[in-house]
Amino acid sequence: MADVPAANNYDGGFMIRLILKDLGLALEAAKSADAISEETARAYEMYARLDALGYGDKDFGLVYQYILNGYNLPQK
Repeated sequence: MADVPAANNYDGGFMIRLILKDLGLALEAAKSADAISEETARAYEMYARLDALGYGDKDFGLVYQYILNGYNLPQK
């Protein structure tokens, strides 16, 4: 489909830096409720790595390529 971020180099869509913010808020809420959130923390770590590599403005679906490539993408 030509109009989806994955077909456009992951430009457009919901940015990684925004999902990172939301995951951070979810982790804070879980911590305040003494809840276990291991998978949320793992997702946060993956998106934080993508953001640190310079992909913060890309669509959050880029995480699929990150996983597919053995948790490795080049620095931007």
